[in-house]
Parts: sequence; structure tokens; C-alpha cells
Amino acid sequence: MAVSRPVELEDLPAWRAHVLVATADAAERASIADALRKDGHLVSAVEDGVELLEHLDASEPTSRAHLVIADVELDGFTGLEVLGMTDGTSDRPPVVLLSSRIDLPMRAAARQFGAASLVPKPFDMDELRLLVGSILRPHYRSPARAA
Repeated sequence: MAVSRPVELEDLPAWRAHVLVATADAAERASIADALRKDGHLVSAVEDGVELLEHLDASEPTSRAHLVIADVELDGFTGLEVLGMTDGTSDRPPVVLLSSRIDLPMRAAARQFGAASLVPKPFDMDELRLLVGSILRPHYRSPARAA
């Protein structure tokens, strides 16, 4: 199935966001990364919570992610644990959590640790792309246009 660019993203300027994708499932990781690259984003991918935390801690300011998409069910540290460890960090990008288990305690934990959104798995790729676009939308304005 060909992945098309959602209509809502067609008219956005060519600003390239850096999105960090963290899922244990290699096929899922590749699918998300491919879809976001087709939307013009720069994508980095990691497969576990340890790598995710290291990437968030070690990123140079020029290579920092503008958005993180992380599976709750990561090895090493879960997506929720990484979210909790980086909670209150002023330079932490928004985090979208993916989970096959969406219940009241999961929603409460995601909210408590400041997740931008909690997406149930399986998810619709176009809906995920629209969510990414809506979270990143404030960044699409160039400084010249904002004046």
C-alpha cells in the first residue's frame, strides 16, 4: 500500500523536523520512519528504552529531536519509564506514546509524565502522521513569516 501525504500537510513550508522513533518491533519502526520521511521529516530510530534515554541525554542541541514517538513496551526502560526519567526536563521534546494497553492507569501515567498523546496499537498510519503534523505545526512557521 502506498503511503500518501495527508492533505492537511500539503501546504506546510519545507521545514524538516527531527523525529526520534523508539519501538522494539523492527517492521513497525521502519514503517513509521518511512512514512515520516515521506512527509519530509528527518527520522532517527532506536529499538529500546536504553538507547532512547541515551539519545535524549546525549543529543547535541543542533541534532535534538523535535518529537519522540515511543512504544510503552520497550526493552531496557519502558517508554513510560523514559518519560518519567525526563519529566520536567526543559529541553525534552514532546513525546507520543504507543501502547497496546490503553486503560485508565496507563492514561493517568501518560498524563502525569507529560505525554503529548497516547496512541492505541494497532494504529492508523495516516492518523499518526496527522498527529505528528499537529504537534509540530507551531514549528512550521519560519522566523521570517512570524514577524
